[in-house]
Amino acid sequence: MSKWAIQYRKEPGEYGSFLLEETGLCLRADVVPIEKGILTRFKLIPIPNARGAVLKVMDGSNPMIFSVKPSTYDTAYPCVKIAGYVNAFAAAQDGGPLHGETVLLYTIKYQTVGVPG
Repeated sequence: MSKWAIQYRKEPGEYGSFLLEETGLCLRADVVPIEKGILTRFKLIPIPNARGAVLKVMDGSNPMIFSVKPSTYDTAYPCVKIAGYVNAFAAAQDGGPLHGETVLLYTIKYQTVGVPG
């Protein structure tokens, strides 16, 4: 995958978890990997008298765990991908090193599911 200009945003989620959002630029060949492996139906079940929750998958799938490590952090977050989409409306480049390629904006959203390490 050739992604660049990557930025991360970390927001508090439910029950002490975090929502991570990755945005940046990519090429047309990166659309399928970005939009693949998304967990769309899930619940976070709180743990009584403790901080944290258990991820319950509601569609019967086996979610893929991603390790998300922003370049400015020393911490990697175990996450599941809950959204991934690419803005498909872009003009082809008419010069430079990416001549003929379309440079697209993308967004990936993650839900943390474990202890950062």
